[in-house]
Amino acid sequence: ISLVDEKIAEIPEGRSGNSLLAKALGKFRNLTNIDGKDFDFDSRFAFQDVSYDTELICFDDVKRNFDFERLFHKITDGLEVERKGQHRFKIAREDSAKFIITTNFMVMGEGGSSEGRRAEYELHAHFSREHTPKDEFGKLFFDEWDTQEWARFDGFILDCVQLFLAHGLLTADPVNIARRKIIQSTCPEFLSWADSFFRDEAGKLNESAMVWHSKKALFDSFLASSEDHKHEEEKGKFKRQTFSRWL
Repeated sequence: ISLVDEKIAEIPEGRSGNSLLAKALGKFRNLTNIDGKDFDFDSRFAFQDVSYDTELICFDDVKRNFDFERLFHKITDGLEVERKGQHRFKIAREDSAKFIITTNFMVMGEGGSSEGRRAEYELHAHFSREHTPKDEFGKLFFDEWDTQEWARFDGFILDCVQLFLAHGLLTADPVNIARRKIIQSTCPEFLSWADSFFRDEAGKLNESAMVWHSKKALFDSFLASSEDHKHEEEKGKFKRQTFSRWL
C-alpha cells in the first residue's frame, strides 16, 4: 500500500497524515518502521528489525527514487532477514508482513507486475504544517488519549475491519496520481506545455492532438514555452532525445 499526498507541489510539504495512518495501524498489528530516507536495498542488514511476528513493514517517507521493483520478490517469495552476528533466516510468503510506503513523491513502476502488487491512496491536504491533528482535536494522537478516546479509536478500526471483510480492499478514484507521475518522470514545465498544446480550455483534447506532428516541431514548441530549457538546449545539456522520451 502506498500513501501519498494528493496535492501537487514543486516542493513537497509533508505533514498530510500518511505516517500517522501507518502508526495507527501499528496499534492493532505488529509494525516495524523503517526510515525510508536512509534505507538501502543493498545492505545485508536492511531488514534486521523485522521479526517472525512482524505483520506490517512501513517504509516511512521514502525518497523520490525508491526502487519499488526490488520489493517484488519479497512480496511474492517471502522475506530474508539477516542480523548482525546471527544466522540469516527466511520468512515464508504466507507469513510475511504487508508493506506500507509513505512518501511525498510517487512510487514509480509500470506494467502488470507493478500494478498487481500495490494499491495507491492519495491523502487530501486537510492537515499541513499550519493545521495539525492537535489543532483540530486538541490532543496529540495516541500519546494524550484517555480511555474514551482509545475506545473510539478501537471502534473505528473494527468498523474498518468489518468493511474489509465484507467488500475486500477498496480503491479510491485517483485525483492527481497520473499527473504527479508525469511530472516526476519529466518536469512541471513539460506537463504545462503539453496541456496548453494538446488540450482546450475545458481540458479536452483539441485538434492538435488529432494530427501528426514532427518531433522537431514539438521540441521547438516546447523550447519556445520554456526559457530555462531553451538555455539548457543551447548549452547542450537538454537533448531532443530526452524530450522524445518524455513524449
